[in-house]
Amino acid sequence: MSFSSRPAFVNTAEPATPGAREIVLDLPSALYWPRHQRGEIGQWTYAIFPDGSAKILSQGEKRRLAAQLDCEAAVGCDVRFEDGRVLTVDVGAGERPAMPSDLNLDAAARYLAAWILAGTAPPPPPPPPEPDLEAVVDETVLETTAKAPPIPEGPADLPEGVQPVDPAGGADTGDLVAPASTAAPSGGPLPEVAPVCAEQEPFVPFACAEPTGPLQPAEDVPRAQPASPLSASAPQSQAPGANRAASPAPPPTPAALTKPKDFIERFNINCSLTGSTSLAHLNPDEDSRGNAKPRVSLGCSARLTDKLSFRGALLAYTNPKDQKPWDPDYTYAFTYRVTEKLSLGYSNYSARFTSGGSPVADLFRGKLRASYKLPALTLPNDKKIPCTASLGLPQPLKESLNLSCGYAVTDKLRVSGTAYFYKPGEQGTYQPDYSYTASYRFNDDWILSYNNYSNNRWPWNKGDAPGPGITGGSLSLTYKFKF
Repeated sequence: MSFSSRPAFVNTAEPATPGAREIVLDLPSALYWPRHQRGEIGQWTYAIFPDGSAKILSQGEKRRLAAQLDCEAAVGCDVRFEDGRVLTVDVGAGERPAMPSDLNLDAAARYLAAWILAGTAPPPPPPPPEPDLEAVVDETVLETTAKAPPIPEGPADLPEGVQPVDPAGGADTGDLVAPASTAAPSGGPLPEVAPVCAEQEPFVPFACAEPTGPLQPAEDVPRAQPASPLSASAPQSQAPGANRAASPAPPPTPAALTKPKDFIERFNINCSLTGSTSLAHLNPDEDSRGNAKPRVSLGCSARLTDKLSFRGALLAYTNPKDQKPWDPDYTYAFTYRVTEKLSLGYSNYSARFTSGGSPVADLFRGKLRASYKLPALTLPNDKKIPCTASLGLPQPLKESLNLSCGYAVTDKLRVSGTAYFYKPGEQGTYQPDYSYTASYRFNDDWILSYNNYSNNRWPWNKGDAPGPGITGGSLSLTYKFKF
């Protein structure tokens, strides 16, 4: 860890966890901090540096960076995880945290962030001074009464130059800048293990209808900036006739705490524009070739509450004649996070406005599924494969049991697949045995994806209408943006 431009504010000699110790280098270097704290938290090893930065590493012979913390005193911490997520921990009251009982990676990162920020919270502004009523009566009331103009009967009778008083006393708060996308840090994502979904959005690649990340508050509490102490020598102006014995005015409240959130920031709205084309026209079998069916979709997601999220997309086809009765005009998915691992999803990926569909009736033709986040599988190279199992409701025996897993081949390339299991005799002709996707992230905004949700079948279960294989998928280019 090289030196940063921020001053040191963390006492690394004070242990954050039992058994932690301060490491002091015998030969200090101009490129590294001469001391840091090293300890263990759960199944991870951590290192905290005096400037508020920290690292969380996996244990074992091949250690990998699981999370990186960058903290600023009296403000907060930004936590970057290996899967590309970014978590913000605000300073809050700056109290010393208690060791969590469930030491998963998110809980460990939150604990270390709160421990680093402890004691750095800015002091709350002092309460406004109590008015001296006796002094007001003695010095101003009588004089004001004697010289006051006649009381007007209405707003139109106000004397020239006198404006009505705004009882709210509000000031223009200006526009707020929406926070950066949490998909990946601005400096590029860390080697990631991307989230896996039981229901992936086929028309908005790399988007999950059932997110597997940690629960986030519905409203991000704005960070408090360190209060600037008032200079004792600063002159205090007084209006004529004001109470000369009154206390000085309290320091102004930081603007970030008084500005209201706009609609997009309040619900954390993220959108993407996707261009897709089917690969059916590449089928080597001439009789089985289909149209490329190029199409464009506009998809958006929103966090309605701390547990309820929404994703939806509108689709348009370059040639309207390519759209089949089963091709949607729009898709949508609601997800309710019951716990960190259990969620309920209601989705519809074949909704139509016309041709047998109804913009109102199709809203109630979705499917309900329950999903559970399984323990991640650890590979010999210390990489993890997250998996999710989902089951259709309210009649699980008539729906498929889905098992979805993903693997980050590199920091940009990710593959995932889903296997479908049916009760004997319940699998339909056009219900697949498996599906698979691959995504390549050029940067934080551009993603190239291949998705195959056709009727893929195992060799021993071909059925009456097996899918065409690779040419049954589609190729998509997605641009992610915020308003």
